[in-house]
Amino acid sequence: RKPAFRQPVVGLVPGKAFWSSKGPKPLLGTRSECESLPGFLSSEASVERVRGAFAVGSPLHIACHAEAARFGMGTARMQLEDGWFREDDLPDSVCSPVIFLSACETALGSLVPGVLTGSLAQALLSRGAGAVVSTQWQVRDDLTPIVAKAFWEHVRSGKSLPTALHLARNKIQDQSTHFAAFELSYG
Repeated sequence: RKPAFRQPVVGLVPGKAFWSSKGPKPLLGTRSECESLPGFLSSEASVERVRGAFAVGSPLHIACHAEAARFGMGTARMQLEDGWFREDDLPDSVCSPVIFLSACETALGSLVPGVLTGSLAQALLSRGAGAVVSTQWQVRDDLTPIVAKAFWEHVRSGKSLPTALHLARNKIQDQSTHFAAFELSYG
């Protein structure tokens, strides 16, 4: 599938780009990641702004911390400027043709006792997103921007989404096994 992009891709990144002092290290590269992507509009990633962006219909790139649902935690979530973004925060309809979730564990669901929880990627696809690039496990902050930039450059040049992701993953294949974490799913 070759998406036609007539509007700019919206890059969303939290200005703080980290959890509390007890959480993971700051993601220092997230802002430069979004700003380095070709033809992007960048914006602060608040819960309300991200929620609204899903409903607009533009291609999206979100760079932040995320984690899959775990026992006692509830649903998968992304850390944004003003708090956690969970599945419940998604609009009923997601109109984006393609979303790149530049964050850890966004393709990972979990079996919480008695409940199978879905991933952020599954939640977006079930609400209408055309395609989602997500990650199956934790990814390195220094390599993820390389994959993201290459992916969008290949998409902009007319490559199909699967080809664009394959070529982007190849950029880091010699540096780490993290290239295998990225996957593409269609709705």
